[in-house]
Amino acid sequence: MNDMFMHEVQVDQGTLAIGTSLKANVDDRARKLTASNHSATHLMHAALRKTLGESVTQAGSLVDAQKLRFDFTFNRPLTPEEIAKIEDMVNEQIYRGEAVSTHNMSHKKALEFGALALFGEKYGDEVRVLKMGEFSTELCGGTHVNNTSEIRLFKIVSETGVSSGVRRIEALTNKNALDYLNKIQKEAQMAKASASVFEKWDSYLASTQFELPNWIEGKKNEIKELEKQIRKLKSGQVDIDGAVSAAQKTGKNIPFVAQMIAIDDRDALSEIADKIKNKLQSGIVVVIGKEENSYPMIVSVSKEMVSQVKAGDVVKFLAQKYGGKGGGRPDFAQGSMSQEPKLDELSGLLKTQF
Repeated sequence: MNDMFMHEVQVDQGTLAIGTSLKANVDDRARKLTASNHSATHLMHAALRKTLGESVTQAGSLVDAQKLRFDFTFNRPLTPEEIAKIEDMVNEQIYRGEAVSTHNMSHKKALEFGALALFGEKYGDEVRVLKMGEFSTELCGGTHVNNTSEIRLFKIVSETGVSSGVRRIEALTNKNALDYLNKIQKEAQMAKASASVFEKWDSYLASTQFELPNWIEGKKNEIKELEKQIRKLKSGQVDIDGAVSAAQKTGKNIPFVAQMIAIDDRDALSEIADKIKNKLQSGIVVVIGKEENSYPMIVSVSKEMVSQVKAGDVVKFLAQKYGGKGGGRPDFAQGSMSQEPKLDELSGLLKTQF
């Protein structure tokens, strides 16, 4: 900046004063990784513009020895196909081993040279142009590789939104990218072994199918079916006829059933409430379950009764009395209580309130 070089230091011992003689040693490994990330940023910027259009512009950047972070103007998330295309374009330039050259010239000549300048940035009379083959030409004063092959590998690990119209990409290069992919590969191998999914490397490479996700999807469907069966078994444990025969009436002569069941599955509780309501035909059904530290609550009201009482009002009333929260539609609502209610007391509250 203004022909000044700034260094951030940490004093581990002694004191620092004006005139103190210092010796600076460059961390060669950190510098090379930083250069790798910086040069990859330029290649990615060019790939973004070629993929998404030249309206894409840089909105921020951070480069260090671990990663690169690049903010750019765009009004939607990138698709997986677009991300893969950008990665392929950058890795193609790495594979080609293009020479990276720098040129000092006037700002006007740099623009004529085809250099991409950042809108809003201030430049001096002389600027430094970084050229990477025929793929990228930008104004830049930072450290870079001498040849794109030194970057070794490029991998996007995150694409997110920063603010309205601004997206952010984080990516890895060089050994960090290789370590990242090796960890993913090791994790995939362990997952395949656990799932007993075994493939030969040549058939795996040639195939467009992914066996592990297919296995996972199958297991998810099995779990859903088992959960459905469990809910059916749980709901079958409740004496629906007995619950309906014990129905009471509120002060406004509205039939209601209140039941406490030692079940923590809300879907099962909802099914039980529906069965009781269908058997009751007209009225209010309150079903209270039991979890570790709370009491899930389901309230169902028959349609012809919603003009007189709303399920959401019942839930809010009981939640206020026993601690908790909830809400829902006029005919169905749910919530939870923090205190365990006594069934006789709860029934008495329903009688006087509704």
